[in-house]
Amino acid sequence: MPDDPVRAAADLPDAPAWVAHPSGTDCGTVRLDEDLALPASGRDCLAEASAAGRDAVLRWVLRTTEGDPVPHFARTDGHGGAVVASTSAWDAYGADGWTEYRCAVLADLPYGESCTSDDDG
Repeated sequence: MPDDPVRAAADLPDAPAWVAHPSGTDCGTVRLDEDLALPASGRDCLAEASAAGRDAVLRWVLRTTEGDPVPHFARTDGHGGAVVASTSAWDAYGADGWTEYRCAVLADLPYGESCTSDDDG
């Protein structure tokens, strides 16, 4: 189990290019609130960069029931929303590789109504 799952995830050989080599505004790594909501500081950072037409990246780690880390990375998409990538590399019961989904509205991060996976059609 890595000490810093965010850094370790970005260093994985199969990490998306934008995760391994982020560009634009670095919104940092945040802790999700108890209700799994992003803190205002993270949402505001993404929203300000998006409104200015800049890329921005925000990171957080969810823990499984067993305590395994699942790092998440959100990047503004240039249209007022975001793309989110996560890896279950250290989740004993998770699938290998990365998953991605989109949130059409930044305020819906991380799992709101406008968030859908590419598989959702």
